[in-house]
Amino acid sequence: EVAAHVRDRVEILAGDGVVAVYDAGLLLQFAVFGRQSLPIYDAVVNVSNWLESFGEPDAEVNIIEYLTEADGQAGVNANDAVAILRYSAGLTDALPAGESSAPVADITRRNGRLVANSYDGQKLEVSIDLSDVRDVHSADIVLTYNPQALTVTDVSGTSAVAGWLSAHGTPTPGQLRVSLAGLSQPTEDGSIITVSFDTASADAVKQLDLTELRLNGIKATVQNLPKAFALLQNYPNPFNPETWIPYHLSEPVDVTVTIYGITGQMVRRLELGNKMPGAYVDRATAAYWDGRNEWGEKISSGIYFYQLQAGRDTSVKKMIIVK
Repeated sequence: EVAAHVRDRVEILAGDGVVAVYDAGLLLQFAVFGRQSLPIYDAVVNVSNWLESFGEPDAEVNIIEYLTEADGQAGVNANDAVAILRYSAGLTDALPAGESSAPVADITRRNGRLVANSYDGQKLEVSIDLSDVRDVHSADIVLTYNPQALTVTDVSGTSAVAGWLSAHGTPTPGQLRVSLAGLSQPTEDGSIITVSFDTASADAVKQLDLTELRLNGIKATVQNLPKAFALLQNYPNPFNPETWIPYHLSEPVDVTVTIYGITGQMVRRLELGNKMPGAYVDRATAAYWDGRNEWGEKISSGIYFYQLQAGRDTSVKKMIIVK
């Protein structure tokens, strides 16, 4: 007879009768590779076959869901592992049974961002960044990519989640799944994992997407890398005395911004160096111009043009200085 308590359910995962960190690790493996990764899977199949002989439909799926549900939310994810970690550490007396009415941290408006860190002609490194890590204890991540252009070579948790358990794998070609869980929230906002790929083309980054992110078992919004080059309107505009010039890059390139006067004369050139794909739109990342020319002199009011050169791509927009 299947045990009546959730504690008994979890003990069955490893088959050793003890709720422990190992069981949490098994659930992370399950979240990545599916129910066949459980050590007790063969036993479940045997039991389900026996039940099905008595007319029980979908017995295998029902038993697996019954055994692995630990956080009171539908579906197996990294948050189930958090529930087991909390129980094994003595932070709670019992695991939730069935649907739980316990409050869940409000993370519905938080987001994750795919960030390109480096590319050297052969290796591409990206990371998954969180905008706000307060009360976050688990993450389920799915990256999709073109397996003909990119090959996963390394997946690593960052120092922000140094004490977390993790599992990762590519259950299907072109899909990387990562599940992480911990007792404490990440130590800082920003990257929680880095992923390295082998690739021979900088253009391959356009074939990589963060397609799913769940925090504490709840789906979060995601921001992917731009698929095309774009120059956006400077802000503020009109301005005095400084402005920011936002842009998007879809591949690693050297970037230069050139300011021209109304008659076409060059006023200022800003060499931004090599930039990775990304949305350079906020004041920390957009191109900054202080309203001065090449000699450090403040320029006069009027209409000016700014040109962004990014590799083979070029775009021009108009801006106005008002004093």
